[in-house]
Amino acid sequence: MKIIQLDSHDVYFNLSAEEFIFRQVADTEPCLLLWQNDNAVVIGKHQNTVEEVNLDFADSNHVRVARRISGGGAVYHDLGNLNYSIIDYSEAMRWDIKRMAEPVVAALRRMGIDVEVNDRNDLLIAGRKISGSSQYIRRDHLLHHGTLLFNADLDKLSRSLKPDYDHIESRSRKSVRSPVTNIQEHNPAVAIPDFIAALTEVLKESSEVNICTLTDHDSAAINKLRDEKYSTWEWVHARSPAYTITKHRLLNGQTVEINMAVKDGIIQSLNIKNGFDLVKEFETIGKTLVGQRLRKEDLSQAIEKTNNQKNIVGVSSQDLTNALIS
Repeated sequence: MKIIQLDSHDVYFNLSAEEFIFRQVADTEPCLLLWQNDNAVVIGKHQNTVEEVNLDFADSNHVRVARRISGGGAVYHDLGNLNYSIIDYSEAMRWDIKRMAEPVVAALRRMGIDVEVNDRNDLLIAGRKISGSSQYIRRDHLLHHGTLLFNADLDKLSRSLKPDYDHIESRSRKSVRSPVTNIQEHNPAVAIPDFIAALTEVLKESSEVNICTLTDHDSAAINKLRDEKYSTWEWVHARSPAYTITKHRLLNGQTVEINMAVKDGIIQSLNIKNGFDLVKEFETIGKTLVGQRLRKEDLSQAIEKTNNQKNIVGVSSQDLTNALIS
């Protein structure tokens, strides 16, 4: 088995590396990829960013939003979290998530961690989740990847994920929220480098292990995939399933109700209701924004062009844009 530990903490590069290696791996050459990201929320392929991510908090706290190629729910990453990806060629391994996680469980138990596996194949300590996982299959190749919370910022984790105060209807895959804990809360001596060493020893017992690194050619191809796919608005946001949303936001101290339908990241319909005498102005802006991408830059420019914000006392283009995006 090859083991590759990425030096990058860029979530877009690392997800690109994962896909690149998945598509390059030989039929008889399994690979373990180990990687860490700076603050990020990574959603599943079939999820909706507005349902899963607190976008306002993420934007103001430098939490990147990313989409992976596998299904499953949203997860928070930071440097207190370790991600592992197992890439293999085997019909027998398909969907056997518990079997794929066996080396991880064995390494943790050797380090004195009393870890359990529940019926959702999450890894738990004292009933609290330390790891979730998902899979992606393409032809005869399998990608199984998971997270491990060692010393993550659990407050930022909680605040980065979407609170359920907006009414959203869609066919997206919904995350299942679970109580979480850090491994180091139960054993402060267990550090990420020590776990990697223990996991390597476990793998050596059943296969030949080769420590590998990316070549310059690999890095160039990965960066291309990063720039053309993983870091783009089209992949992260526009790939969200179509949805309708009803939400209430404060504008100039007044509560505004926003009803919006979005498909492929494009506003299909928009109705803004308020409790003060600005119905016509909001109606004009709503019509103007239909057909626009639900992206801060696009909305700000479109609202500015209408010049209607000058007629809405105390409601700036930026405030209205934030109300639509957040």
